[in-house]
Amino acid sequence: MNIIKIMTMKKILKIVIKLIHVFTINMIHIIIIINMIYILIEQEYEQEHSGKIFLGLSSSKYILFNNFLILFIFLDIYMIRA
Repeated sequence: MNIIKIMTMKKILKIVIKLIHVFTINMIHIIIIINMIYILIEQEYEQEHSGKIFLGLSSSKYILFNNFLILFIFLDIYMIRA
């Protein structure tokens, strides 16, 4: 009887860990999307209020954002496979 309780607790714990993992991955994606929208809005604002021509992907913010995006994609793949 005790072994059955331990096995069910392990199954419940695995499900809880999986749910927490999925929730954190989704939150990371939502944060990335919000940051991307914020960067785009900020770049549009800067482009409108300055006479400079905006060179899209050469911006340091975009380079930093792309690096974080690639990092999170690799983390997602690693966490899903683990």
